Amino acid sequence: MIKPNNSGYLATDSHGAVEQAKTDTAEKINLADYKSFALVTTGDSAFKQIKELGIFSEVLDIKDLQARIIEKNLQDKVPSLAANDRIGISNAGRNYQKFLWIHFDIEKRDDKKFVKLIATEAASSKDVFVAEREINTGVMALAYGIGAPNDQNMWYPLFNSLVAWLKSNSVA
Repeated sequence: MIKPNNSGYLATDSHGAVEQAKTDTAEKINLADYKSFALVTTGDSAFKQIKELGIFSEVLDIKDLQARIIEKNLQDKVPSLAANDRIGISNAGRNYQKFLWIHFDIEKRDDKKFVKLIATEAASSKDVFVAEREINTGVMALAYGIGAPNDQNMWYPLFNSLVAWLKSNSVA
């Protein structure tokens, strides 16, 4: 995990350059409705990185959200809640409070693999932001000078795209 620069972005090379991943979906939302917390189900490293961005008042993992659902006695309305459970997360968004669910997905197209960073409006289960980056591996990636995937060339551009989208939806 690295700290973002003064503009909120992560350097994608040793010279401080900032690159963004290709953004497929960037819906306009009222970010103020979602700033109280984000659910992040992408693993510990991404969880810490989203938290470090300082955009949300709280960043929760699935166990934190499960505990809050139980604390508010909402188990009847949210009977299941797991990291990749769209229905359970949607139930939590409709019955607990509004939030964004930030998660990764892998997609295979034309013999290529892509990693996607997705922000989903929990209550509607609508993906409001999707950025993707091709996973370049093996000899061909090195031959074309792309380099093997690492944090700087794979994850940081995805996070930078998310930051740009969040900034475009923030209320000053």
